Amino acid sequence: MNLPSSQQGLLKAILRAGFILALVLQVVPAQQSFSVNPQPRHPKWGQNVTLQLVGAPPSTQIVECQWGRSSPTESQVSILTYTPQRSPKITNGHAFSGRETLGKDCVLHITWLTRKDTGNYTVTIQTAASKENENLGSGPRSTASAFVDISEPTSVRIEQNLKDPRQGQTVNLNLQNPPKRFSVCEWSKETGPGFYQIVQTYVPGQRNPQESKHTVKEDCSISIKDLNPTDDGIYMARIEVPLEPQKDTENPERREDSRVYMGRVTLKVLSQATKNDPQKGGSASLGYNAGVLVATLLGSLAWADPLMAMFSMVFCPFASLRSKFLP
Repeated sequence: MNLPSSQQGLLKAILRAGFILALVLQVVPAQQSFSVNPQPRHPKWGQNVTLQLVGAPPSTQIVECQWGRSSPTESQVSILTYTPQRSPKITNGHAFSGRETLGKDCVLHITWLTRKDTGNYTVTIQTAASKENENLGSGPRSTASAFVDISEPTSVRIEQNLKDPRQGQTVNLNLQNPPKRFSVCEWSKETGPGFYQIVQTYVPGQRNPQESKHTVKEDCSISIKDLNPTDDGIYMARIEVPLEPQKDTENPERREDSRVYMGRVTLKVLSQATKNDPQKGGSASLGYNAGVLVATLLGSLAWADPLMAMFSMVFCPFASLRSKFLP
């Protein structure tokens, strides 16, 4: 049975459309779906965070990788862009602070988190075209994002037991009213704007390393012995206090939440020449004053005879005249 010419034309059009659609699906690869997974899931102030990619294409297929950050008050700003093909290159964006580094498969690491790091982090990955479609150039772009919230820490005051610590002495940096129960206490020293180096970490129940220059006590205060000029700088204490157990059970999503306490103090080490020892200084001043007194007395005795002769020459004639004219 033959179909009418109109039906035959319709059938041919459908077949052609299906053929073209099949070609398009073969030529244009679908965008790969993946997600961003922060580790730890709820990072805290002063911690480090790793933004891992789950289900992302391997690094061998990545042509370009770009990370950006946005917030409710500002649009997305580029952090960095990585182009691994041929000559690998990383271009820093306006949101780059120097604390961001790129790992394998476009994983982003951020150290020493602050409130300014709060925002929505978005990664855009462009993959290479398949071998069958090399004439099309690079493949599609895929994006994924995750929100990172860094809350401000609770401030704690730090005082040092010595007002003017000097070389060779031991100074204690004491926290005023620190939390009684904490999970970790970490002391760091600033090495540059926004950069810190950990000098000592204390976990309750663990012993401090022996023969250490820095010793953290049970109340999270730190002792720095054998001071020298290299100990000058800004020191920061960071304390993590876990949430109460009942709060953890009420909200399983917040089990790794904790409250962070933070304090800073500036340490200045004086040299021995800058400030004398009180005992040595007192004896030196007494010796100096005694020397001045002795020198004054000796000087007055040395000038006694010449002064007597001078007074005799001046006053003797007046004395003789007085004896002549006065009765």
